[in-house]
Amino acid sequence: MGKKNYYDLLGVSKNANTEEITNAYKKILSEYYDKLTELEQTEDSVDTEEYKEIIQEIQQAYTTLSDPDKKKTYDKYLELLSQHEEKQNKNIISKKNIAITLSVIASIFLFIFIFYSLKVTPQKIENTVKKGNLIKGTEMLIKLKDMNERYNALTTVTKFVFKDPQNVEFPTLLNNLILISEKFPDIDYKNRALILLSNKNFEIKNYKDAFYIIEKINQDNYKYVILNSIIDSKDFFNETYVYNRTIEFINSLKDEKLKTNIISDVSYSSFKEKKYEKLTDSIEKLYKDKEKYLAMEEVLSNFIRDGVYENYNILFSNYAKIAKDIKDKNISDKILVDLINNYIKLNDRVGAINLINDLSNDESKYALLLKTVKENNIQDIEKSNTFYDISLKVASSLKNSEYKRNAIKEILNKVSSNGDFDRSKSMSDLAQRYLKLGKIERALTLTYRIEDDDYRFDTLQLVIKEYIEKNKLDEALAIIESLKSNNFPKINPSIIVLYKYKIMSTLAQAYAVSKDFKKAVYLAEIVSKGSENSYITLSFIVEKYVEMKSFNEALEVIKMIKLDKDKSVQLNNVIGIYVKEKNYKNAENIFLKAIQSVDSMKNPAYKSKALINILNNYFKTSRFDIMNEIILNSLDSIKNINDDVEKLSALNYVFEKYMKVKIFTESDIIFSRYLDIVNSFEMYELKAKTLNTALDNYFEIKNFKNSNNFFSKALSILENFKVDTDKTQILQKIINKYMNIGNYEKSKEVFMEGFNVVNGIEKKSENILFLLNNYIKTNNLKINSEIFSKALDVVKTIKYSEEKYFTHEKVMQLYMNIKDFKNSDDVILKSLNTIENIEYSEYKFKALNTLIDRYIKIGNFTNNSLFFSKALNIAKNIKFDSDKSDFIIMILNKYQKTGYFENTKDIFVKSLEITNEILKINNKINTLNFILDKYLTINTNKDSKYIFIKAIEITGNIKDEEIKYKSLSGINNKYVSVGNKKDANLVFSASLNIANLIRNSYFKSMALQNISQNYVKLGNLNGAIEIINKMNDEKVKFESLNNIIENFYLSVNVNDQYKEYSSILLKTLSFIENKISDEFKPLALNSFMNKYMITGIYKDSDLIFSIILDTISPLKSKYDILNKTIDNYLKLKKFDKINDFFTKALSITNTLEKEEQKTAMLEKIINKYMITDKIKNSDSFFIKAFDVSYKIRNSEMKFNSINTIIDKIASTNSIKDTEKIYSKAVDVANSISDIDLKFSALTIIDITFEDLKK
Repeated sequence: MGKKNYYDLLGVSKNANTEEITNAYKKILSEYYDKLTELEQTEDSVDTEEYKEIIQEIQQAYTTLSDPDKKKTYDKYLELLSQHEEKQNKNIISKKNIAITLSVIASIFLFIFIFYSLKVTPQKIENTVKKGNLIKGTEMLIKLKDMNERYNALTTVTKFVFKDPQNVEFPTLLNNLILISEKFPDIDYKNRALILLSNKNFEIKNYKDAFYIIEKINQDNYKYVILNSIIDSKDFFNETYVYNRTIEFINSLKDEKLKTNIISDVSYSSFKEKKYEKLTDSIEKLYKDKEKYLAMEEVLSNFIRDGVYENYNILFSNYAKIAKDIKDKNISDKILVDLINNYIKLNDRVGAINLINDLSNDESKYALLLKTVKENNIQDIEKSNTFYDISLKVASSLKNSEYKRNAIKEILNKVSSNGDFDRSKSMSDLAQRYLKLGKIERALTLTYRIEDDDYRFDTLQLVIKEYIEKNKLDEALAIIESLKSNNFPKINPSIIVLYKYKIMSTLAQAYAVSKDFKKAVYLAEIVSKGSENSYITLSFIVEKYVEMKSFNEALEVIKMIKLDKDKSVQLNNVIGIYVKEKNYKNAENIFLKAIQSVDSMKNPAYKSKALINILNNYFKTSRFDIMNEIILNSLDSIKNINDDVEKLSALNYVFEKYMKVKIFTESDIIFSRYLDIVNSFEMYELKAKTLNTALDNYFEIKNFKNSNNFFSKALSILENFKVDTDKTQILQKIINKYMNIGNYEKSKEVFMEGFNVVNGIEKKSENILFLLNNYIKTNNLKINSEIFSKALDVVKTIKYSEEKYFTHEKVMQLYMNIKDFKNSDDVILKSLNTIENIEYSEYKFKALNTLIDRYIKIGNFTNNSLFFSKALNIAKNIKFDSDKSDFIIMILNKYQKTGYFENTKDIFVKSLEITNEILKINNKINTLNFILDKYLTINTNKDSKYIFIKAIEITGNIKDEEIKYKSLSGINNKYVSVGNKKDANLVFSASLNIANLIRNSYFKSMALQNISQNYVKLGNLNGAIEIINKMNDEKVKFESLNNIIENFYLSVNVNDQYKEYSSILLKTLSFIENKISDEFKPLALNSFMNKYMITGIYKDSDLIFSIILDTISPLKSKYDILNKTIDNYLKLKKFDKINDFFTKALSITNTLEKEEQKTAMLEKIINKYMITDKIKNSDSFFIKAFDVSYKIRNSEMKFNSINTIIDKIASTNSIKDTEKIYSKAVDVANSISDIDLKFSALTIIDITFEDLKK
C-alpha cells in the first residue's frame, strides 16, 4: 500500500476535482474504519496497527490532494519522478550519476512537499469546517502539536459539529472528537476536552453519549466538575435516567472528600427544589458513617448560610432518622448535636429538646439541656409548659446523679425567673400553711411562683429550714445550691451570700450529726473558702469526728482551718485525746496525717511548736516500730520551715529524741534527710554549726553501712561553704572520720566530692595531697585513674605556675608509687592537660619531660598516638622558637623510645606543622632535618609520602631561595633513603611545585637536578627525563642527563625488562635530539653510546643508530662524533641495514665544512662499508659516495676520493646498474679542475667499468 502514489491510493485520476477526491476519500476511509473496528474486537494487534498506518496514509493523501497548492507541488514531484524513470530506461546517463541526481532532487521536492502538506494551523482547521468539511476538520486536529492550539481548535470545531446534531455524519464526527480528546498527551487538556464534549451533549439532551464520555474521564477532580454542573441543571431531577446515572457516577468516586461534597450538594439541591423524597436517598447510599455525617454537616452549613428555612422540619427530621440508624454512636451524636444547634438557631426550643433525649452521651445531653433551658425565651404559656415538662423528663433520664441534680436546679431557677403570679403575700401565706401541714414540696412549688423578691426569699428560707428539721438534707442542699443573687434582683446580693454561708454551716453541722461526713466536709470546704467564720463549723465537725474516734477524718478537716493558731489548737487537742485513748493500732496514719496538717501551716513559730507537740505525744505512745516513718516525715516538714531559728529548734528536738531511742535501722535515710535540711539553711553560721552537729551525731550511731553516701552528701554541702578555713577544717574532719570507719566500698564518691570541695578553696595544694594520701590508704585501687584524674583537674585550676608544677609532680609521683596502671591513659592525658596550663616554659618543659618518662615506664602504649599528639599540642603553644624546637626534639626522642609506631604519620605530620610556625630559618631547618632523620631512624615507609610532602610544603614557605633549594634537595635525598618507590611521583611532584617557584635560574636548575637524580636512584628514568626537560641551565641539564645515562644501565635488567629498557633508550635519544643544546649534544651522544655498547644487546640497534645520525646531522661540529658513531656501529657486527646506515652517514659527510674532514670521512666510510660480503645491492651507496666526492673542491682530494670509490667498486659484486654508476662517476671526474687529474680519473673509470662489463 505504501508504494502507491496518492491518486492510486484514493482510486482517482490526476484530473479529478476536489468533490471527486472528497467522495473517494470518504468511501475508502469508511471501508477501512469498518475493517479496523472488526480487528479491534478480535484483538488482532498486528493487523490493527497495519490498518491504522493505512488510514494515516489515506488521510495524508486526502490532505495533500484536496489542497490546490499541495496538489500542484505533488504533481511536480510525480513528473520529476517519471522523467527520471524514462532517463533510466534510455541509459542516457550512468546509473551512478542518475541515482545521485534523482536522490538529491527527490529529497528537495519531498522536503518541500512534506513541509507544506504537514503544516496544519488552527486557522486552516477553522476555514475547513466553515466550508462544511467537518470530517476533514476533525481529522486535522490531531496534527496540531501545541496542546493549547489543539484544544482551542477543538472548541471551534465542536461548535460547528453541534450546530446540527441531526447531521448524518454527526455520530462519526462525535466519535472523531472523542478519539482526538483521548489522544491529548497532557491529562489536563484531555479531561478538559472530554468535559467540553460531555457538556455539549447535555445541551442537546444526548444523555447517553454524555455519560459515555464521562466514563472516559479518569480523574475524580474532573468528574467532580462535570457532575456538579449536572446537579445544577434542571434535567437532574426531571430526568430519571440523568439522576440515576449521576448518582451511580458519584458513588464510583474514590476521593472521599469529593464524594461527600457532591452528595451534600445533591441532598441540598433536593431540599431547595422541594424534591423531599430524594433528600436522604443519596446520603443513604454512602457506605461509611463518617461520609454520611460529613455530607449532612455540609448541607446544614449551606442551609444556614443561604437562610432557606421553609420546611426545615422535613430536612431535620429526615436527617435525625438517618442519625438514629447509624451504628457508631459518636457519629450519630455528632449529627444530632448539629441538628439541635440548628433548631436552637431557628428558635425552635421544643424541636431541640425533643432531639436532646435521643443523645447517647450523658455529658453531651446534660450540656445541651442546660444550654437550651438557659436560652429559652418561649412567650406562649402552653408551649412553655410543654418545654419545661420535656426538659424535666430529659433531666430525669440523665444517668449521672450530679448532672441530674444540677439540671433540675437549673430548670427550677428558670421557672422561678419566669413567675407569672401576683398576690405575693397570699402565696407566701399559703406556702407557710403547706409547711405546717407537712407538704413541703407543694410549698416549694408555690414559693418559686411568688413574684415579689422579699416574700419569695423569706418563704424559701422557711422551706429550707423545714427541710433541715425534717432531716431532708439533700433536698435542702439542692435548693441552697440553686440560690443565686440574680434570682432576687431587689435584694442586696451580700444578704443572699451571707445567708448561704450561714445556712450551709448549719446544714454541714446537720450532716455531721447525721454522720454524713462527706457532705458535711463538702459544705465546710465551701464555707471555709467564702467565710472568715468557718472555724466554728470546722471545729464542730472535728469534735463530732473525735466523738466517733474518727481521728484520721478529724485531721483532714483540720487542714481546712485557715488560721495557723486555730489549726495548732485543734491539732494539739485531737492528738492529745488520741494519745489518752491508748489505742495506737492506727498510730502511723494518725501521726503522719497530723504532720501533714503541720505542713499546711505558714507561720514558722506555730509550725515548729505544733510539730514538737505532735512528736512529744508520739514518743509517749512508745510505737517505735513506726518511728523511722514519723521521723522522716517530720524532717520533710522541718525542711519547709522558712525561719532558720525555728527550723533549728525543731531539728534539734527531733534528733535529741531520735538519739535517745537508739533505734537506727533506717539511719542512712534519716541522716540523708538531716543533711538536706542542713543544706536548706540560709544563715551560713547555722549551716556550718548544724553540719558539724550532724557529723557528730552520725559518728554516734555507729551504723556505717552506707557511710559513703552520707559523707559524699556532706561534702557536696561543704562545697558551697563560703569560708576557706571552715571548708578545710570540716573537709579534714569528714575525711578523717571516714577513714576511721573503714568502709571504703564506695570511696570514689567520697573522694570525688572531696576534690570538688578543694576546687573551691584558694590554697589547694595541701588539701589535694591530703585527699590523695588518704585515698591510697583505702587500698581501693580499682578507681585509681578516676581519682587521680579528678585530682589533676583540681591541680589544673591552681593559680600560680610554680605551685601548679610542684603539686602536679607530687600527684604524679604518688600515682607512680602505687604501681597500678590499669587505666593509666586517663591519668596521663589529664596530666598533659594540666601541663598545658602551666604558664612558664621552663616548668612546662620539665613537667612534660618527666611525664613522658613516666609514660614510657608505665608501658601502656594503646593510645600512643593520642598521647604524643597532645604533647605536641603543648609544644605548639610555646611562644619562643628555640623552646618550641626543644620541645619537638624532646618529644620525638621520647616517642622513639616507646618503640610503638602504629600511627607515626599523625605524630610526624603534627611535628612538621608546629615546625612550620617557627620563624627563625636556622631553627626551622634544623628542626625539620631532625624530624626527618628521626622518622628515618624509626624506619617505616608506610606513610612516608605524607611526612615528606608536608616537609616539602614547609620548605616552600622559606623565602631565601638558596636555603630553599638546599633544604628541598636534602628532603628529597632523605626520601630516597626510605626506598618507597610507590609514592615517589607524589613526593617529587610536590618538590617540583616548590622548585618551579624558585626564580633564580641556577638554584631552580640545581633543585630540578636533585629531583632528577633521586628519580634515577629509585629507577624511575622516565620521571628523571621529565624533570630535566624543565631545566633552564644547559650545563646542569647535560650533567643531569649524563647522570641518567650513567645510572640507567645499573637500574635496569636489560634481558628481563627489555621493553622498558628500549622505551627509555628511545626517550633518552629523543631528549638529546630535541632538548640538549648543540654544544652538549656530542658529549651526550658519546656518553650514551659508551653505555649502550657495554650491554651487548642490540635488538633495536638500527633504529638507535639511525636516530643518533639524525641527531648528528644538524650539528656544526660533527666530525668527531660521526667518527665515533661509525666505529661503534661497526662493533655491533650487525649489518642487515648497513647500506642505510652508511648512506645516511655519507649524507652527513656531505655537510662537513672542512675539505680534509670530508675527504677523510668519505674514505673511512668507503673502507668500513666494504668489511662485509653480505651487501647485495650497493648502487645507492656508491651514488651517494660520488655525491660527496662531487662536493670536494680540491682537485687532488677529489681525485683521491674517486680513486678510492672506484677501487671499492672494482672489488665488489653488489653493483646492479653499472651504467648508472658509470655515468655518475664520469660526472664527478669531469668536475675536477686539474686537466691531468681529470684525464687520469676518467681513464681509471673507463678501465674499471670495462672490466666490470666483461
